Amino acid sequence: MEKLSSGHLLNGELNGNDFTTDGFDKRPKKVTEDNIFGVRYDGSNDYGNNADITAKHPMSLLVVFKENETKNNNVLIDSKGNKKHTVSLEKNKDGINELVIRTAGEVYVKGIKSGLNILYIEFNAKNSRVFANGELAYSGVIGTSEIDGLVIGRGIIKNNTVNFDDVIYETGIINNTLSDDARINLTNLMKQVYQVQ
Repeated sequence: MEKLSSGHLLNGELNGNDFTTDGFDKRPKKVTEDNIFGVRYDGSNDYGNNADITAKHPMSLLVVFKENETKNNNVLIDSKGNKKHTVSLEKNKDGINELVIRTAGEVYVKGIKSGLNILYIEFNAKNSRVFANGELAYSGVIGTSEIDGLVIGRGIIKNNTVNFDDVIYETGIINNTLSDDARINLTNLMKQVYQVQ
């Protein structure tokens, strides 16, 4: 099995867990863009997964990624096991990509822009929040679920397997929600590193 090593936040610490794939043909490619490192997913075959990563709500998810406007559906993360916990980008009826969070229900969030995005989601039942590039994009209920193994770059949307098509720079899971100051500091650090306005 091939291993993809990347920086990931887990349990509040930078852990650097490996994500394994089932073979060489499914391994995403590491890329460098202007001194920024990321992982390029090809939209058809590439993904990374790790059955050992688990997290229950309340929790937070940080994903820094480049948005591909041309694709109708893009899965950022999904749960590897039996729990429903998918975060994806899907075109709405007006042809605009929205963030879709599927746990014990579905939540649709606007605010994802073309190009590089910093996404921070607090999964905290009725007090859940979504921040896109530091701006509050959603506040309300996100159904309770858990991650029982993590898949990055592949998941299920409406009974179809969908792969991510572009670059993911960071994926972080924090087994709690952050204080507002900590979230702002984390977002500002990501904005500085990835030069997001």
